Amino acid sequence: MSKRIALSLLAAAGVWLSVGTCSYATDMADDAKLSTPEPTTALEHNNRALELAKHGRWTEAIDEHEAAVAQDPNNKTFKANLSASLIRCADSLMGKKSYERAAELYKRALNVDADNLSAKSGLNEASKLASSAEKPL
Repeated sequence: MSKRIALSLLAAAGVWLSVGTCSYATDMADDAKLSTPEPTTALEHNNRALELAKHGRWTEAIDEHEAAVAQDPNNKTFKANLSASLIRCADSLMGKKSYERAAELYKRALNVDADNLSAKSGLNEASKLASSAEKPL
């Protein structure tokens, strides 16, 4: 990405910030700072995902990790990174008491890496909490 395009994105983000779409504008401003703004290879998708994860942008990180795995399905590192991002996102949902959605993400992490102990224990806990939340008092 050229410096001019990056500056345009930042300027546009400033305008959006001033009219109140802060979260989207912040993401756009952050995109201009990423070292891989438009990935094309599996490695570039993986690296962009790692950058997004550093900023807690788990949904976007997961999308990028999935793109990396789709392009290189035998790469164990890409799969481990996808599984880790799914778990971190699920952990975040657990903190918000969104147990069913967290359980779905733990299951997806296990589909990627069946031996992931964190995903197994997270799924067990999320399932228990989801079941107890459904029971009437």
